[in-house]
Amino acid sequence: RGTYYLELKEKNPNLANSNIRKAISLAINRENLIRILGGNNQVANTYTAKQGQGVLAKGPVPFKTRLARRKNCEFQICGSDWIADFGDPISFLELLTSKNSSNYGSWKKASMTS
Repeated sequence: RGTYYLELKEKNPNLANSNIRKAISLAINRENLIRILGGNNQVANTYTAKQGQGVLAKGPVPFKTRLARRKNCEFQICGSDWIADFGDPISFLELLTSKNSSNYGSWKKASMTS
């Protein structure tokens, strides 16, 4: 099983604010997202529409550019995905440890630090 999630650049002072992150989370219409994605997806427990339109008008970022920006932490919010190597929750939990090279948003929490 895999998952798709938003990675927020935690070193950004605006995104470091938990209220801003919560507002972004609340702005996502999860039911509609699941409907669009189709398949066997399940709902897991922003910016304004006007701001979003301005970003969308610029067109999508080429895939290789997006990957390079994510790897170099040149993003504010980035879509990421992960497919577990094996059927154990640790495959997902280790992703969010501060020393994991795939933790591009630099997310960390004391209880998750390895």
